[in-house]
Amino acid sequence: NVAVDLSSPLELKATDSVYATKVGLHWEPVPYATEYRIFRAVTNDPQAAVSVGTTPANYFFDPTATASQPYFYWVRAENAEAVSALSSSDAGMRASGNNSPGPPFPPLEPPIAPTGNPVTAAKAYLGKALFWDEQLSSTKTVSCGTCHRPAAGGSDPRTGTATRHPGPDNTFNTDDDIFGSPGVTNNNAAGAYSPVPFFGMGLQVTNRKSPSYLNAGYTNNGIFWDGRAGDQFRDPLTNTVLLSSFAGLESQSVFPPLSTAEMGHVGRDWPAIVERTTSSRPLALAHDIPTGLKNWLAGRTYPQLFEEAFGTPAITPALIAMALGTHERTLFSDQTPLDRWSAQLESLTAQEEQGRTIFIAQQCTFCHGGALLTNGSFENVGVRPVTDDPGRGALTGVQADLGRFKMPPLRNLELKGNYFHTGRITTVEDVVEFYNRGGDFP
Repeated sequence: NVAVDLSSPLELKATDSVYATKVGLHWEPVPYATEYRIFRAVTNDPQAAVSVGTTPANYFFDPTATASQPYFYWVRAENAEAVSALSSSDAGMRASGNNSPGPPFPPLEPPIAPTGNPVTAAKAYLGKALFWDEQLSSTKTVSCGTCHRPAAGGSDPRTGTATRHPGPDNTFNTDDDIFGSPGVTNNNAAGAYSPVPFFGMGLQVTNRKSPSYLNAGYTNNGIFWDGRAGDQFRDPLTNTVLLSSFAGLESQSVFPPLSTAEMGHVGRDWPAIVERTTSSRPLALAHDIPTGLKNWLAGRTYPQLFEEAFGTPAITPALIAMALGTHERTLFSDQTPLDRWSAQLESLTAQEEQGRTIFIAQQCTFCHGGALLTNGSFENVGVRPVTDDPGRGALTGVQADLGRFKMPPLRNLELKGNYFHTGRITTVEDVVEFYNRGGDFP
């Protein structure tokens, strides 16, 4: 019975002069809420507050706010049987700036969710729990978040000389070595470990650098360096099309749990993952769980969480993918200095402005323009010979696609660490030098 006592949402935060077109609000979701109603007033008096909208998510944008007018906001949780008390208030204000910023760097808007998997707070927080749960791996040692850290720009901060893959020549400490992510020791369904070439009984390292999962919800022509996770999502068990577009995140999420190097064991399949998830206590191996996530979990089982998020306690591979995709879709970085400059809310520093001018003059925007700072294409920029890694060409079979890789967005660039699909270039300055010399290979 979901009935009775809905808690008030906590940690409501309203943006103050961050956006020129809206006020943004975010709060921690509460168990069993299906919708959140947002209230607004010009004084800190809930009796004077009026509703400005509802959302099933735990964030909301208020485009009706008048620029430069301070407001107070509240939010309450609702379902078919109950409503909560109002949250504590928070003050916010829409900035006075450019309402119609143009190219080449317009501010970022939230990503589009696929029809059939709209964003809800319950799905996002279920996906967050799954993303950080090491029990999703065969060895219970690796979560999605092991290789994708928000503080590292969504990539893997461990990438470096200790995370070396021998590359296509199968020899360590040569020029084609790749700095990927440590995954799992080679293991089987019974839990027995066995040595493999190059890594022995140690952690296997991926043969490509992990790309960022932040802002990945904007990709509509394939995720991974080679784009193999398509925009159309198919049921991992039946191959039936479940989501016809904008579903690259769902498509991507079904790969790592099966990979024998990243999270899986030899011969692992989705029924085994579902059985493990069903019987696992959410985040049983985790520590320092954020208070908001812990409060939403409320000591419940995964079947109970799936029932809130999807209306059924039955756990399926498709629902796991949809929860993970929803969580990742809520992670977009739209409050950067570049966004505020584009909206004419603040100026760039002299050095930033000089860099922006050079960036445009040298046509870096050909590949790295737009709000996301990428055109999403697949290119060979001369990182390594095409014979090293076929990249996109392995999927398309097109000769011209050999050695082409996905053009990554530049948001959060300084946090991401080692760069390109090989992870060999360690600093942004070295990336600039790489392009200045025209790449390293034809």
